[in-house]
Amino acid sequence: MWHFLVFIVSLGRYLLHLIGIIKVSEVYSAALGIYIFWILARILMFVIPYARGGMHTFISKIPSWTFITAKCIVAATILLFVIPMCMGFLADMLVISAIRVPFNKTPLYYSSMVSYFTIVLGVI
Repeated sequence: MWHFLVFIVSLGRYLLHLIGIIKVSEVYSAALGIYIFWILARILMFVIPYARGGMHTFISKIPSWTFITAKCIVAATILLFVIPMCMGFLADMLVISAIRVPFNKTPLYYSSMVSYFTIVLGVI
């Protein structure tokens, strides 16, 4: 059993050194090793039933997996970028520009004003 733990910690330490972290903590290397091992186990549990059906079964599922992956990427883009950007731009127009611009002036908005600040403001 302890051989397995040594393997996990060694894998995590190797990956942390590969990333470029010089000072490696045992907790972080163990956590990374466990996470990588868990991902590999999940991939194997997902692929093995299709591998038993042969290569034709595996290849026939690729279009549906590609479509599901594309849908997930579009949903993640909308949830993680578009909605926070719109909320941040709204907060920027209502709150920040009211503080920044004097009352007798008109604030100007450009398309280049959408920055990381507005996205972070929308997330908050």
